[in-house]
Amino acid sequence: MGFVKNDLKSQTWPAFQNKESLFEADVLSVLYETSKEALDAIIPPGLKLRGRPLVEIGLNDFKHTNFDVAYKEAALAIGVVDEKLGIEGKLVVAMTLNTDQGSFLGREANGYPKKVGHVGSAYDGDVFTAYCARHGVCYASYSCDATQEPNDPEYESLNSELNKMLPFKPDHLAAFNYIWPVGLRTRIKPLLQPMWLKMEPTKAVKTGRGDVHLNWSRHDPWASLPVIKVLGANIITGNISLISAEDKYYTEIDSNAYLPYSFFGWDEPHAK
Repeated sequence: MGFVKNDLKSQTWPAFQNKESLFEADVLSVLYETSKEALDAIIPPGLKLRGRPLVEIGLNDFKHTNFDVAYKEAALAIGVVDEKLGIEGKLVVAMTLNTDQGSFLGREANGYPKKVGHVGSAYDGDVFTAYCARHGVCYASYSCDATQEPNDPEYESLNSELNKMLPFKPDHLAAFNYIWPVGLRTRIKPLLQPMWLKMEPTKAVKTGRGDVHLNWSRHDPWASLPVIKVLGANIITGNISLISAEDKYYTEIDSNAYLPYSFFGWDEPHAK
């Protein structure tokens, strides 16, 4: 491989062409309740909290993608609504990936908040366990045991509400992020971007008892969304598609208002 590429078709990945990104995956999702104050403190401008203060902590074990990368991804998501357009969906608060190849277009103050770290999982029978760690700190470990009942009888209804489908795009939900390329602060405002996400199970969905343990990490403060009550969990094997929304669904955000919520895919220098 040289510096100049000749095979342009293989060189151009789907995400760069605004085409669908496709994934085959085993997905673990654990739902827990946190405090409203904790969520209100981290929601960027343009969005507001939707419903009860719930957090979905998940593990995506991507077996195959249409950009030729298989990887694992841990993620935190919360329920939000677009203040201007009224679109209900989820905001991805943080992600940890086990490869930098899975984080293209998401390593700066732009896109999904991805960092590279240690991500592990084991799926055996009806039990799915996962963890993520960076800088020697395991800041999240969680699991689903589908041989047991969900922790809370309201789990099914609350999980359905958090993952509510879009009324104008059947079988899809909105997964929000922000676009604000580095170096363009004086020339473009940040954009609130909804991505259309679709999950098609290829096997029966398993529900069960969830378990979540969070540890404090300076660089990965997942524990700032404390676990008040675990509600339940599920395991889904299937196909996922992700594509950018049409232009009319983007919203400009004030740069100064968004600045405290912008992020980088690397960490702050250690205090001396």
